[in-house]
Amino acid sequence: MRVRFLDAAQRELDDAVAWYNQREAGSFLSRLNAYGNKRRNCRRWFGGTREKNPDVGIWISRHDRKGWSGVIEVASGLQENGERFPCWNPVLFQPRHAPLLLFYKVGPSPSQWWGMLTTSTDRGRTWSKPRRLPDGILGPIRSKPVQLKDGTLLCPSSTEHAGWQVHMETSNDLGKTAWRTSPIPGSASASNTW
Repeated sequence: MRVRFLDAAQRELDDAVAWYNQREAGSFLSRLNAYGNKRRNCRRWFGGTREKNPDVGIWISRHDRKGWSGVIEVASGLQENGERFPCWNPVLFQPRHAPLLLFYKVGPSPSQWWGMLTTSTDRGRTWSKPRRLPDGILGPIRSKPVQLKDGTLLCPSSTEHAGWQVHMETSNDLGKTAWRTSPIPGSASASNTW
């Protein structure tokens, strides 16, 4: 039953992404996340005219018992000074007893980006004002965090400014403060596992 639901959800979402592509000309890194009671799903992606262009934002479509919602942009990379940078690599995560978290990156390139976080208390209908993660913390890059029994988030992360390096980040307060490990030795050869 669950497989049939996800297959149907995927077909409906493919239609939504096709509509978005016709409208906006580009879509990258589309992934499906189950959250809540597993009957609700959310698809998030980053998209715009072309990857690395300043118009690339983070887009979301939600699925509930009524079908897929319209596509909405939840993050644009617009800075307070009016400059706009592309957004990258959205990672959606539903911690236990906490708001839905959307981690993403903003910046001109992966070697210069910074981590951002926005939250939703209503299953992705509305989103908080995005906030920058602490200096040096990027949040999860491609894979969702793992929540430990004590509530700590363990986030697989990486940098690209001195070659591709994987490290882990931890937070016990949902990203308000965080710590990171040193790069994991040999991680560059394991890039597809993250």
